[in-house]
Formats: sequence, structure tokens, C-alpha cells
Amino acid sequence: MKVHVVGDSHAAKFEWWKLHGFPSTPEYVIYGLGGITAHAFAQPPESASVTREARRVFADIMQGVADDDLVLMVLGDGDCRVHLYDHHMRDGIPLETLIADTMARYGAFLATVGKRMAVLDVPPAQEIGNIYNFTHYGTREQRAAIAVMFNAELKRMCEANGILFVGIHDRIADANGFLSVEYAHPDGAHVLDSAVQFVDEIINEYAASL
Repeated sequence: MKVHVVGDSHAAKFEWWKLHGFPSTPEYVIYGLGGITAHAFAQPPESASVTREARRVFADIMQGVADDDLVLMVLGDGDCRVHLYDHHMRDGIPLETLIADTMARYGAFLATVGKRMAVLDVPPAQEIGNIYNFTHYGTREQRAAIAVMFNAELKRMCEANGILFVGIHDRIADANGFLSVEYAHPDGAHVLDSAVQFVDEIINEYAASL
């Protein structure tokens, strides 16, 4: 079974994992959608050019996915790190409402893909600061809490739509709910490829159950 990893820059850790040549893992094929968030990707294609382009690339990728392959979506960190909190502060919309709306749209879209689908949860809050100068940028504690909320709704969405939820957040978080230094990339924003071992365990268990 091939695992087609589709997502933002966080999909790169699967490429690093492959380059290290680790044995006894699924065959990962990695595709990038650019800097798209789960919220933006789930919007109607006519809503924004970035959504249209990501959907176009996604549709092209799906042409090469066999019926017995698995598509692993890796989106949502940008939502948790920046956009949800910024939107919440600007418009006064509760975070729970913003997350629920994103999940409803995301789940509705993924349910129409017609392939075996899986979704990787978002990682714990990373060290990276407000490098793009957003007006509203949560503290690391706030971003950690948002990631937990997001993943809880992501899991519920997956269960409701028959999608495999690949949850590794708790295995790479420290006692504060931050990304553990053991799995933190030096750039302060990404997760090291060593975390893929936990994805392997879940996917291999899933494959054995088919």
C-alpha cells in the first residue's frame, strides 16, 4: 500500500524520513499544496485563488492514487499557529465556532474524494514567534491550547466520515503541551522526521486490519 502524503510544509518530514532510508515503513509519496491551511482548503474553490490552485493540484494528485492506496492529509498547523487566533481576536468569533466550521467544511470535502483517507493531527505548539507580524498572535500557551482543541474536533470529524485519524500529538508533546525538543526541527517551526515512526505504527496497524 502506498501512502500519498498531501499537505503543507509539514509534509516534508516524510521526505526526510525517506531520504534516511528507514526500513519496514509504508511507501510514502509526498506532494506539496503550498502554504494552504485546512480552513482555506475547505472553502469553496471560487472563494480564493489559493484555494482554487490547491484544489486543482489535489485533483491532479488523486488521479494517480490507486483504490488500495491511502491518502494522508497534513494540514492545519497554519490554522492553529496563526489564523484561528487572529480571526478570533479580529472578529470576536469564539475559537470553538471557528474550529467547528473548519471541520464541517473539511470533513464534507474529504468525504467526497472517493479514496481511502487519513488525516494527521497538528503538532504541539512550536517555538516560532510572530515572524510575519500578524496583528494578533497567541502566546505559546494559547497556541498549545488551540492545537488540542483543533485535534479533538479533527478526530471527531474523522470518526464521523470514516477517515483514519493519525494522532501523534501526545507522543511528541512535552509536559507543557509544547513540541518536545526531541522532535523539534532547528527552524523552530517544524517537526523532525523521527516523529514519522509513530505515524508508521498507526498506518501499519490500519493496513493489517484491512
